[in-house]
Amino acid sequence: MAQCPCNCGRRVPFNRGGAATGYKRVTGMLDQFGDIADGIRGDGGDPSEFLATRGEGERIAQQILDHLHKVAKPTTHPSLLDLVNDMRRWETRWQAALLRAVGEI
Repeated sequence: MAQCPCNCGRRVPFNRGGAATGYKRVTGMLDQFGDIADGIRGDGGDPSEFLATRGEGERIAQQILDHLHKVAKPTTHPSLLDLVNDMRRWETRWQAALLRAVGEI
């Protein structure tokens, strides 16, 4: 058992390590949003498209966390495999929006 990545104190089985890593990856990117957006604004760019991707990242992180906390239900939550695919697509959109915002500067 490992510690839950959200620091709630719960123990997470090792077979959920991939989900825990995905959660850390998404939240790590989400933690950078404010600083990156401020930098884009400071350089005269428009971070609106970049910031629009934030909500999707938060949704993915929450759904991964629901799986880790074992509250995810098959009728209301995508599978972990679908979430991994969603996460990869979101990361690509996040990076593309960031590059476009930086390219406008």
